[in-house]
Formats: sequence, structure tokens, C-alpha cells
Amino acid sequence: MEEKDRETLERCRHDIVRDLKVDRSGVLAFLRAMRVLTAQDEELIRSPETSIAKAEKLLDIVVTRGPKAFEYFCQSLREAKYWWLVTKLTGKEEDSEEDLSEGEFTTNPTNVNPPCTIQVTVKSPQSTYCA
Repeated sequence: MEEKDRETLERCRHDIVRDLKVDRSGVLAFLRAMRVLTAQDEELIRSPETSIAKAEKLLDIVVTRGPKAFEYFCQSLREAKYWWLVTKLTGKEEDSEEDLSEGEFTTNPTNVNPPCTIQVTVKSPQSTYCA
């Protein structure tokens, strides 16, 4: 893996370990298919008790792999619908609407700001105001 990619993973490590659910995401299966991880690696990654520890172990292993490891890791996150993490890692805006298939819902648990509109009407003898 290139040094700049290692640095990017280190810079984004906190967000990745906080948000990535290794056991439920399909990331490990994708990385195994791309030969970034071995069966022994997967066993090591799944052995910790907490989700955070599993994600940390995954990152510890991925940074030691070949030149395509970063690209495949980003692709695995994209496939697993972790579009906000891909955006952080690549600096390119991911289109979350396009990535979601019908019936699949993935949200960014750290950036939940649903749009809302509040209309307030104040009546006075002269006029009506909306804010």
C-alpha cells in the first residue's frame, strides 16, 4: 500500500472504526474475494468481542497489504453502502441515492440532520408573518 493511502486510513481511522460493522457489512467477504485478506486474517478480525476492535484489526491488516488494498477497501465500503466513509477516504462525493437499492436503508449515524421546515404564523391586526 502506498504511504499516502496509509496516511489516509490513519486520518479516517476514528470514523471507520466507529461506523463500520464488520460482521454485517460484507466487507470481509469482498476483501477475501479480492485476495486482500486470507481465511486466517478473517478469523483474526472476527475474534475480538466488540465491533470497534474488529474494525481496528481489519485496518491493522489492510495497511500491510499490496498496492491495490486501499482501492479494494474503498470498493468494499462502496459495495456495503458506507458511502460517507468512501467520501472521507477518497475526497470524492459519493452519490448515496444511486447506491441504495430498493428496500435497502443505510444511514450515516454520525450525521443525522433530516431536513425539516417549521412554519410559524403570527397574527397581528395589521398583517400575517411567516418565519
